[in-house]
Amino acid sequence: MRCFVRDGNFIAISQRDTNFYEFLNKPDTQRIITAGLVEFWETSIKDKFSGGPNYIFDVLLTRSLESAHLIDINPFAPRTDALLFTYPELLDIHKSHVRNETSQSLTNSSLQPILRVIPSATHPSASRNAPANQHNMIPMEALELSQGRSIQDFQDTWIDQIKRAMEDENKKHTKS
Repeated sequence: MRCFVRDGNFIAISQRDTNFYEFLNKPDTQRIITAGLVEFWETSIKDKFSGGPNYIFDVLLTRSLESAHLIDINPFAPRTDALLFTYPELLDIHKSHVRNETSQSLTNSSLQPILRVIPSATHPSASRNAPANQHNMIPMEALELSQGRSIQDFQDTWIDQIKRAMEDENKKHTKS
């Protein structure tokens, strides 16, 4: 799960794994997950993390879903994937939390983070065929050619490979 903290407030939780899991959509399961992650945050991160009040932390839930293991902490910034949220949504949720804190009708449930999971197998995030961060991926050919080479050597090899491929393609067309 990816957990969002803004101005020291735990505001949202997003499923990281983009598979649809029916059990994650059950209200009792969602209450267990939320309560467990709030407790984990309060005891393991909230007053111990010194990187500022705005951050995102990723956790791996235990089998019981009641506790978690910290994977990493990232900046609360658009370069960190908001997954099932958008950053404008997260900022709106934060504003709502701040309003609830200052209102007289404060209840425990109003300050619980919002949990968002893949709601169905037909959800757009569940049916992705390409990796979520494919824009950061390197073609396998480039990775293989780069092994043990300097940048200049890699460039020369890459250009040579492209020329060879074009020559092979031209030979195929001239034989036909």
